[in-house]
Formats: sequence, C-alpha cells, structure tokens
Amino acid sequence: MRKTLKFLKSDPRYTLIFNEIKNFIITNNLQPGDKLPTEKEFTEQLGVSRTGVREAVKSMEALGIIEARAGQGMFVRSFNFDAILQNLSYSILFDRDDLASVLEVRKALECSFIREVIQKISQKEIEKLKRLLVKMKAKAEHGEHFAPEDSEFHQTIFKVVGNYLLLKLLYIFWKLLENARDETLIVEPDLVGSVARHRKVVEAIERKDVEAAQTSLFEHFESIEKRIEKATLRR
Repeated sequence: MRKTLKFLKSDPRYTLIFNEIKNFIITNNLQPGDKLPTEKEFTEQLGVSRTGVREAVKSMEALGIIEARAGQGMFVRSFNFDAILQNLSYSILFDRDDLASVLEVRKALECSFIREVIQKISQKEIEKLKRLLVKMKAKAEHGEHFAPEDSEFHQTIFKVVGNYLLLKLLYIFWKLLENARDETLIVEPDLVGSVARHRKVVEAIERKDVEAAQTSLFEHFESIEKRIEKATLRR
C-alpha cells in the first residue's frame, strides 16, 4: 500500500513542495515509468496552492526527475546526467580562464580511455575514422575548418568504450573549445597539420599501440594548449 503525502499546513515555497514530492517517490519506491498523482491531487494532499505545485513540478522536469506526457500525466523518469551536464556546460561558458583546465581534463580522459578503445575497436570503426580523415583533409586543403568531422572523429573513437557519461563530458568539453574557436580565441592556424595529428592517432589505434596512441593524443592537445596560452596572454 502506498504511503500518503504529508499535509503542509501553510503555503510554503515551492522548494518544500519539491522535497515532499521527491520523498513521496523515494518512500513509495516508485520506479522509472511509474505514474504520479496529478497536480490537482498533489495540491489537495499537500494543502498548498496549485501554483506552488506547478513550479515544483517544472523544476523536477528540468532536473530530469519526472516527465510529463501530454494527455497521460506525470511519470517518474530514469536517472540520467543530462541536467547536470547541461548546467556544467552553461556555467563553464562564463569563465574563459578555465579553458586550459577544461582541456586538461579532456586530455586526461581521452589518454586514459584510449587503452580500452584499442581493446574494443573494430576494423569497421577504424575505416570510419579513415573516411573522416579524408573529409577533414579535403576541407583543410581548401582552408576550411572541419568542426563537425572533428567532433564525430573523437566521438567515434570513444563510443566503443560504451560509457555514456564519458561521451557527454567529451562532447561538452569539445563544444566549449569549439565555441572559443568561433570567437577567434584559439583558431587553428595549421589545418593540414591538425589532420596529420589526427591521422597519427588512427594509425596508432590500428597498430594497437597504446603508448603511441597516447603520445599522439598528447601532441594533439599540446597544439591546442599553446593556442589557449597565446589567447590568454593577449587578453
């Protein structure tokens, strides 16, 4: 039998309503996909205003705790990192001095996971990386940046690890650096050289040479680090 909600004698801030609804989910051991009471039912059982419930519900939706389905009601949502990662991406955008730190974390992640990549990657995925290199080279030779291909390149490599959080973090870090490029803070001056550095990573992966792959990644990131340092000195 489900436990009932605690009647709130006053009309508190929506944060108290938020906590009460969250406790209702926990104490009743509700699972992803389980249906929740309606806003009206929450209002009556808690003894609060409809507005307060609506604000609490919106906050819980934003955090990915519950989801509202049109014409069906509200349901408990599976836990995910989307809200956390979106907030991380948003907050970092306001502190450009952290670019070097962001890159350092990304470098550590990629160099750490590359061993597992080499253990799991298939020839089919390696061929995809080679096709991306062809596209990147064609653009570079025409003086065009290859941001979409660059993003897909790194995602393709680390997707084989099967770690959702890793992919989201790498995407956020990559996107932040790409935004900095768009603002001409760290524009790549040697596009052809960048393609060559990417190629060295693929060649090391194909040879299953972990040390060479890590070294190639370090060289790749070292180039970006130098540009960030120059951009910081210009400010």
